[in-house]
Amino acid sequence: MHFSLLFLASTALASPLLNVHLERRDLATIQSAFTAVGNALTTFDNSVTPLSTSADVTNNLDTLVSQAGSIVDALNSGTTSVSGTSAVGLTDALSLVSAANNLVSITNTTVNDLITKHDIIDQAGATATVEQQLANEKAAAQSFIAAVVGKVPSAVQSIAAQQAQAVIDALNRGITAFGGSAKRAVGFGEGMGEGVGI
Repeated sequence: MHFSLLFLASTALASPLLNVHLERRDLATIQSAFTAVGNALTTFDNSVTPLSTSADVTNNLDTLVSQAGSIVDALNSGTTSVSGTSAVGLTDALSLVSAANNLVSITNTTVNDLITKHDIIDQAGATATVEQQLANEKAAAQSFIAAVVGKVPSAVQSIAAQQAQAVIDALNRGITAFGGSAKRAVGFGEGMGEGVGI
């Protein structure tokens, strides 16, 4: 009996510490996913900015497509890892604001740089390819955002959704600039109840 009481007492004391440990682990998982997506976007952008002729696009198209695919892979991997974590508390959720803002900034920069290359991409006959890649990224981003928003407290989910919309808006600008329709992939908030991601 004495041993049982000691065991129950130690368990009760350890539980809050264990919860903090798990919460921090889950926060790190989400932050890591944001970082991976941002790195993939930056790698792609670094290949886009030097392009100056249609020949550059043609010669590097396979690399660009592969790097665009890596963005989708990072988003999909992030969706899987985030979905497998527990929900985070309010303090940790608020600490994700910086990571989310950074992702919005990188996405805007990448899309803007891509749009500035529209003419040479079009001359290289790669417009449809770029538009398709952007649509793929948007679809993968929706799922990633849905996973992240689902892990933060309900009190801040609307804030998270607003930040997510900024990513969608950037990708929609790119899709539209390259001749696609922004409605080709469901935007954030359109059908979230059906589990549709970015």
